[in-house]
Amino acid sequence: MFFTVWGSGRAGLDRALLDGSERKFLVTTKIVYPNGITLDLPTRQIYWVDKFLDSVERVDYNGNNRRTIYKGVSYSENLNVEMHSNVKMTHFCLTGNYVLN
Repeated sequence: MFFTVWGSGRAGLDRALLDGSERKFLVTTKIVYPNGITLDLPTRQIYWVDKFLDSVERVDYNGNNRRTIYKGVSYSENLNVEMHSNVKMTHFCLTGNYVLN
């Protein structure tokens, strides 16, 4: 499973087996308030929105190849990122209340 961590301690994007064992920290730097994660299964990428950094980012399942997809997404309520794939391309869309800066 993939999940975000934020609050009073370390912020990050982690993965673990369903029983919580074999936990691995995938993203531990330049991440503040991650939420709205989704998986792109065909390309094995994890996308997330960082509410504090106003960004949409991605990494692969091992935490490598980090890339900022979009910077300047400010929002006041929950924002999610969704993946839509077809044979020719994969693209993401944002859902929720947001403003693109």
